[in-house]
Amino acid sequence: MLSNILVALAMTLPWLAPNSALAAFFSRPSVRTALATYIIIVAAIYHVILRPLWNPQGWQLVADMIEHVATPGLYMVDWLLFVPKGTIAAKSVLGWLIFPIAYAAYSLIHGAVTGYYPYPFLNVSELGYERVPVNMAALAATFAALGLVLVAIDRMLGAEEAPKTG
Repeated sequence: MLSNILVALAMTLPWLAPNSALAAFFSRPSVRTALATYIIIVAAIYHVILRPLWNPQGWQLVADMIEHVATPGLYMVDWLLFVPKGTIAAKSVLGWLIFPIAYAAYSLIHGAVTGYYPYPFLNVSELGYERVPVNMAALAATFAALGLVLVAIDRMLGAEEAPKTG
């Protein structure tokens, strides 16, 4: 949900409040690319891990498709076509890890208090404190690797957009 909310903010704030600091923040290519990383991971985790665990019906299925298929796909089209390319440094990816690591830490604390873990790979009750940090490290490495791939795509597309001088 949080990644979808961030994508919604990035897509609407520049239109609703174009002169605001938040619109400027969410318009930055680095922020937009971080969000692309997050929403791709959301879609992948959903389709690979969570989708087989439940069978939404009716409006729940509609919401599910919007959240895990339409939003990621449309956001990636927007990122490819409309986000300026060629400005993102690879070191930016380290900063992008703050959000998923903070969310995972929050999920562990919340789960310890309530017994509810939003993802099976964070479920300390079932996996134990030995396995969950390994899963978190693997997930952080996946975020970083995908972020680096998007930075490479950004650079490639930026080089294509650069004016040719002769």
